[in-house]
Amino acid sequence: MATSDVEFFGFPGNAPVPISLAVRAGDFVIVSGISDHYFGRDSVVYDEDGEMIDDGSGAQHRSIEEQTRGTLEELGRILACAGCNLDDVIDMIVWLKEPQDFWGFNDVYKQFFTTTQPTRAVLRNDFMFVTRIEIKATAYKPLRD
Repeated sequence: MATSDVEFFGFPGNAPVPISLAVRAGDFVIVSGISDHYFGRDSVVYDEDGEMIDDGSGAQHRSIEEQTRGTLEELGRILACAGCNLDDVIDMIVWLKEPQDFWGFNDVYKQFFTTTQPTRAVLRNDFMFVTRIEIKATAYKPLRD
């Protein structure tokens, strides 16, 4: 595949980290691990032990259901930039900060994936800052139908 067949979709404005939000490679769109909030170094607050206590998102005050809904809505917006939607998602990796968040996450997830059901792995990740969920997705949408 030639480099010209690859399209990168970055952050609007100044990127908080040096990654693309999504990459279209031929008929596939790969979305970076996302949450419903992007934070920068200036918005982070640490306690006296160096532990992050606030990433500027207010996530510590929002339920897993609210964060899941916001993250899946953000996924839909990113996919739209590449000409896709949630129905085109074929695979997902989901990271949850706490195992007990699974059922709240899954209840919201089912509302977004009613007709298509991508493959999915759900993993625990302690390196989640304040947010409780992160999602990485792959979509398939032929450039030419």
